[in-house]
Amino acid sequence: MRIVAFIVIATVALGPSSAIAQPAPPNQPAGQARLISGLPVESVTVVATKPSEETIKNFVETRAAPTRVLNKMAHSC
Repeated sequence: MRIVAFIVIATVALGPSSAIAQPAPPNQPAGQARLISGLPVESVTVVATKPSEETIKNFVETRAAPTRVLNKMAHSC
């Protein structure tokens, strides 16, 4: 019974404060996309060079081992 009373008191005491602590979302400028959270969508641009086929093959061969039975590279789904 004490545990139930504690949970009820904690829920009542902590419930409204979390809603009050949330800041109001700013006014949305026209044409700007927003997520469910109300924050603006950000974009990231990544610039890189594609590794050569030999580099990829060396990477795979150094980090993978063929299976014992079929002697082929295994993969996880």
